This record gives sequence, structure tokens and C-alpha cells, in this order.
Amino acid sequence: MDVDELNDVNATDANGSDANASDANASDANASGVNGSHMNDDVNGSDANASDANASDANGSHMNAEQNDGDMVDFLFINKAAVTINALGGNDLVTLDFGQVPAGLTSLTINGGEGRDTVNARNLPGGDVQTTFVGVENVVNRADDIFIRDLYHLRLGRDAGDDEVAGWRDILRREGRSFVAGGIEFSDEARTHLVRSWYQHYLGRDAGGGEERGWVNALLRGQLSEEGVLASFLGSAEFYQRAQSLFTTGTPDERFVRALYRVVLNRDASQDDVTGWVNALPSLGRQGVAQAFLASLEFRDDVVRDFYENLLHRDADDDGLRGWRSSGFGLGVIRHAFEASEEFFNHG
Repeated sequence: MDVDELNDVNATDANGSDANASDANASDANASGVNGSHMNDDVNGSDANASDANASDANGSHMNAEQNDGDMVDFLFINKAAVTINALGGNDLVTLDFGQVPAGLTSLTINGGEGRDTVNARNLPGGDVQTTFVGVENVVNRADDIFIRDLYHLRLGRDAGDDEVAGWRDILRREGRSFVAGGIEFSDEARTHLVRSWYQHYLGRDAGGGEERGWVNALLRGQLSEEGVLASFLGSAEFYQRAQSLFTTGTPDERFVRALYRVVLNRDASQDDVTGWVNALPSLGRQGVAQAFLASLEFRDDVVRDFYENLLHRDADDDGLRGWRSSGFGLGVIRHAFEASEEFFNHG
């Protein structure tokens, strides 16, 4: 075995009259009327006097191994009378979750653009705010259905069909959130979507000729963890060769180590970092070094922070971050716990 990324845009507030959530592969916009000011690196936000705030996410500015969705982008709906969110092309999911009416807001327009678009209407702005949907094929306001559709977009990279939603809704009422989240998260389709995203992110290409099936089957049977599959990707001759093109200076081994820092830890390595790991390569091997990166507290810290931001739409609290980071649980187990939580059900 040699070793489609859905990029989500979480547009939660806008200082301009228009917020454009654009994405090369089907974007998601999550608009909420909180008064927070969090803005991710993906935001190309305009200043207070500008009319537009643009948020684009072509590949996700910070993609960790657990993700098949890009980072969310937050906006602040403050002191704007009329706001339009343009999802542009693609099959988009827009979630509206307003805890309160934003100051000054009188109208909100969601323009789905081309493709099949769904709005999860958790909480509309309310009050005297007029909410209008343009080019939106499906508006969902049942909490059970929103939960299911969120999981489909996050884990399968597609919208759920009405029959699929109805089927999972019945199971949800009988078995509960954890059963449904696990059924979708650990399904053949979700595992295939995840492994294919790794081919794109780590090897820079699509999986071809069904080569992903071996890895998918190993995950489904519990023969390998997600970290185990990723270590095989990162320790492969193909990734080693790709590392040579990602960096133009240094020995081949130095380029390999620098590539691991870039794609796993999302930062550049210091020369001391590089020297230390190059010296460890003869004893650990490439896959052993990759496993060490994936087991590091730095990597797990990044992963858990992304779960808080992209699944719960808030910053991680210190106790929660420390607990999950040091828990020893695998990535899939932690992600499933987040998806099965009441907080995700109510605000995911």
C-alpha cells in the first residue's frame, strides 16, 4: 500500500455588511451572534470603516492529522444594520446559532449560491431582525436533525439525505448521541473520507486505484489506530521524497525532519530540533521518529485545541486541554467523545 479534504469556514460574525465564506471544496459557514471577538488566522477581516469582511479557506491554515475539515473562521456581528453571508459555490452547510440579538442588526441574509445548501437554524437572531434565505435548498430547525447533518458534513464531507436523517433520528432516540456519533464517525465511508484526506495533506496527491482500502480496513478492524496509519504515511519513502521538494536546503534527512515539523506540528524547526532528530534516525528509523512526533504533547495539544475550536466553537479551557492531551486516548476516541457531548449537540 502506498501511502477529499472538506474545508470548513465558520463565519460567526462580521464587521462589514457582507461576509464571504469561500472554500475550494464546499465551505461551511457557522454564524452566531455572540459578542466575542475571536478571529482565526484565516480571516482577512476588513477594518471598522470597510464594508466587507472576507473569510476564505482554501486548504485550512492549520490542519492536523485528525481533521478532514479546515479551521473555522469567526466574525463579530456588532453595530451593523444589514449583514449578508455569501457561501458562494459548492454544497454548503450554514449553521445559525444566535444566543442574543447582535447590537444594531436589523437584517441577515444567507445566500447559498450554487450547489445544494443547507442551513441549520439552531437559533435565529430573533427580535426585529429579518432573516432571509436565498439559494438555500434546506432549512433545518430540529436539534436531532441538525446533530446528524453536522456529523455528515464533518465526517463524510457531504450532506445527509432525508432518508438517512430519518434513519439516524430513530436510532438517536433509542440509543443516544454516543451511538449515533460513533456509527457515523467509525463508518466505512467516514474512514475512507479521512484516509483520502491524509493522502492529499501528507502526500500531496489523491489516492488512486483503491489504494486507500488497505488502510481503511485496518482502521475498521482495529488493526491500526489513526496514529499508526499516520506514522506509516509519514515514515514512507513517498513522504521522504516529498520532503525533498518541500525544503530546498539541508541534507535529505534534515529536510525530512523539517517536513515533519511543518505538516505535523505546523511550525518550523530550529536547527537544534533538526540536529537532534537526525541523530535519532539511525536508531528509531523514519517511522519511529514519526511516531514520536504523533505521540508528543505538542501535537496532542494542537489536536485537542482544534477539537474545541472546530467542534465546540470555543477556546479550550485549561483543565479540559490538559486532561484530554494527557489522557492517552487515541485521536478517534477523543474526537468521538467531543461529537457525542451535549455541548456539540447544542452548539456544534
